[in-house]
Amino acid sequence: MTAEEFTRHLELVRRSGSGWVAKCPAHDDSSPSLSICVGNEGRILIKCHAGCAVPDIVSALGFQMSVLFGRPVMRRRRLA
Repeated sequence: MTAEEFTRHLELVRRSGSGWVAKCPAHDDSSPSLSICVGNEGRILIKCHAGCAVPDIVSALGFQMSVLFGRPVMRRRRLA
């Protein structure tokens, strides 16, 4: 899953800088407090500024933590 695909499962999503902000699904969020951006190798980075733990956010969406690790990157094997 990409970060953009991840945001489709959230409410009140809007662009913010190089990422997005949205309502956090792990608590009763009246205004967007969840930041979402793309990290190294397509990893999805999330932070709730109200203090929710990442596993709680992911679980509230019905996902496993592995969803944050992005799509595998194919690497070329070095020939010896």
